[in-house]
Amino acid sequence: MVRPIAMPSSASYIEDPPQMQEIQRDWTINIILVNYDSDDVEERALHEFLPDQRQYEADVCDITYTMQYEVHYADADYIESIRNLIINNHVNGTETGSILDESALEYQKAHPDEPQKIFYPRSGMSIEAEPIEEWLIENPATSSDKLHYNLYLFNFSEFDSPEHELEHWYDYDPVDPDSGEDIDWWRLPWDNQLNRDIKFQYAGFGGMGNVFVVDPSADQWYLRWARIWWGTEPYSEDPRHCTEDLEDVVDGIDLSTSEGRLELSAYLANYLSDAVRYLFFPVQHSPTAFVQRGILTALVLAMDTDEGITVRSLEWVTNAELLENHLSELLPFIPWNVSVQVRDSKHFPYIMGFFDGHSYVTDGHTYVNGYDLFYDIYDNVRWRYIDVASDDIEVFGVVFIKQNMTMYTPTGYFTGLGGGGQTCVWKSWERYYRDDGTTKREGISGVQLHETMHAIGMGHTWVRHHYVGDFSSSPMVYFGMHNGTSSFDKNWVQGTYLDQLEFDYYDRLLEAWDDIKDEAEPETYQILDDVLNYYELAHERYKHMDWQGCYEALELANQEKRYMVFSVADDSAPTIWDWGYEPEEYREGNVSVWVDVSDDIAGIKNVSAVLGLNETTVQYACSYEGSSWNATFPVPSFDPECGVKLMILAYDRGLNPASTDWVTLVEPVTSPPDGTYMLYVIVFSVPFALILVVVATVWYRKSKQAV
Repeated sequence: MVRPIAMPSSASYIEDPPQMQEIQRDWTINIILVNYDSDDVEERALHEFLPDQRQYEADVCDITYTMQYEVHYADADYIESIRNLIINNHVNGTETGSILDESALEYQKAHPDEPQKIFYPRSGMSIEAEPIEEWLIENPATSSDKLHYNLYLFNFSEFDSPEHELEHWYDYDPVDPDSGEDIDWWRLPWDNQLNRDIKFQYAGFGGMGNVFVVDPSADQWYLRWARIWWGTEPYSEDPRHCTEDLEDVVDGIDLSTSEGRLELSAYLANYLSDAVRYLFFPVQHSPTAFVQRGILTALVLAMDTDEGITVRSLEWVTNAELLENHLSELLPFIPWNVSVQVRDSKHFPYIMGFFDGHSYVTDGHTYVNGYDLFYDIYDNVRWRYIDVASDDIEVFGVVFIKQNMTMYTPTGYFTGLGGGGQTCVWKSWERYYRDDGTTKREGISGVQLHETMHAIGMGHTWVRHHYVGDFSSSPMVYFGMHNGTSSFDKNWVQGTYLDQLEFDYYDRLLEAWDDIKDEAEPETYQILDDVLNYYELAHERYKHMDWQGCYEALELANQEKRYMVFSVADDSAPTIWDWGYEPEEYREGNVSVWVDVSDDIAGIKNVSAVLGLNETTVQYACSYEGSSWNATFPVPSFDPECGVKLMILAYDRGLNPASTDWVTLVEPVTSPPDGTYMLYVIVFSVPFALILVVVATVWYRKSKQAV
């Protein structure tokens, strides 16, 4: 008995798969205002300057994102829940934050060799961001079955004093992944004795899930710092949110007028714009490289072993497992191999020759020309460690650790550079330790991740004049240097990889169909139908940002496409050479079967054990276990009059079936006609006599018989 294959009806399949010119994804951004009066906001102005389309050119295809915006207002209960979360997750007091001396910052920018104290303690309410973000993920203000982000605009001016003596802000409490120390220092020029115990104040947060929050009423010093340090006077291009709190803006406008409402809405829209443009739909990132594997090979060179700084004492500064875990979480569809070696620089005279050629010493301090050394290593060293012609992701990195060292570029002092499949990190030995010279402070895994992601095409979470994206958890931020794998990074990297994977697989489907459609068999159409259903499943999972599920559906679609080709190329059934089952006399419990089956052309797709019982059949899938296909299964309840039959059904990848004959597992029980008499005669054989005994006359009713 073989399961028949029926030609699908015209309503259940498409004779030719639809063509695909590009990948298009339709997104919805829910803008959710928390603690705002709807009469004060011009909703149109919140999003009219936001992009409604993004187009990207990937290696395999063009990708288009379309965006629509929906504005929502949180209700009173929702606002109260967030307010209670803030009250239950904050620290209030003196010196809980830091305040920026902008004049000192301007002076040091103009006089880089004269360190200034630019950070002073400030008082206020420091709010833990993580519990609020977790709550928002679990309790969204609005739900959607579309591909979407939730973008929250908070207003909690109620926690601030009128003259800004007391402010509120959000904090992530960043921790260095190598040392476990709280990060309380800020970048190179400010990391000195004059600026200690710096607090990180956020006016926004996001990255644990598909939400981002900005609170224009919150205090922060980063936007003001970035505006000055990275900008050019008179900073005319800076939007107001870099310098003014929400309260200041509202105090200076008349919200009873249309002009006032538009002014407020434009101010809020600048916060939203940075999140949309540089986190949700980044212009600074390249689409993910469509590759088969990723490799990171790094050397950490100890340059002061003659002064007693041993290689072993520096092995803690980076963690290959952490790097590999992050990259595998960022792009899980390919295997990653990370190798990090901590070595004595004396063993690498070739590399150190380039270092010496691009550095000089003044008053015992070493200055390194970062750009020139980076490109010399790129041209002369990188190819010795990785395959520079590989189509896959291969990154080579060097970390230089030396006492009293500073790396410079034409744009300032930095710690590392990355791009084009290479990273270089120059971090002075003192920066790895606290002031006592022994307490571990900061390793370089965070920097290595940051530069590695540059090397594979990721930009920062900000661009000039637009820094709000740095209020998120990602290795690509400058503010706080968080090392978690941000949801925004994962969405971008995995989403664009899957975009290209779908286009590539679908293009192969169209090519295959064009080759075989004139020879298509009924089973070919059935498999084509299955392929297209897997693509629909992939689209559904993509829509819910189930990237792993989408990947698996695309892999199944591509696998079924191969079966579709086999359905034309292979028209011979597989051969079932032998099979068996136990126990041979079934009473109760499980039945185990084994099957020896093969197919010379397409190979075996699946094998099933089929039970015939109660005039129906039940199939149990067999799994291949090295030499045979095997299954163990219980026998369902059955009608004793029908018994149980067993057979094997196998399909090759071209959907050609083969089956065995039925064998009887449980013999059917035959009942006498209802309402008849049965005479049981038992013959006893004894010496010298044959005695016939009538034992009993029994009335049988069929409905009361049992086995």
